[in-house]
Amino acid sequence: MPTSATGNDRCAGFTLVEIMVTLAIIGLIAGGIVLNLPTPGDGLAREGERLAARLAIARDMAIIDNRAAAVIIGAQGYHFVTRDGDGWRRLDDPALAARRWDEGTAVVHPARPQRIQFDAVGLSDGGEIVLTNDGHRLAIHVAANGEVRIDAR
Repeated sequence: MPTSATGNDRCAGFTLVEIMVTLAIIGLIAGGIVLNLPTPGDGLAREGERLAARLAIARDMAIIDNRAAAVIIGAQGYHFVTRDGDGWRRLDDPALAARRWDEGTAVVHPARPQRIQFDAVGLSDGGEIVLTNDGHRLAIHVAANGEVRIDAR
């Protein structure tokens, strides 16, 4: 004999599996939100990654064009130049256009412009660019073999 008016013996409510699936979905959504929240130093990391990628592009362009390229780092930003005859000229490639530092980002030792050069085979005179923003530090290392590496400090 049925115990409910509809003739269904099933009790009202959710099963354990339904509750666990719902909690798993909520957990995944919350995890995605937390991972995408900005953290202190995100702007600095983005600026460092952008500069490191552009340094690698400059190295590759030096190899492809078979002429030296360099980046000039200053207190306000940086720009890329290439060897043109006996002198240097700014690169007009959109990927290597001059760029100002993001708000709050500063380069350590900005008193004089710093220059890192890549020769026609991709080798470099090497160097380190240290950026700061809101108490965070990030160093971009350019090795003599032209390898570009980022180190957060």
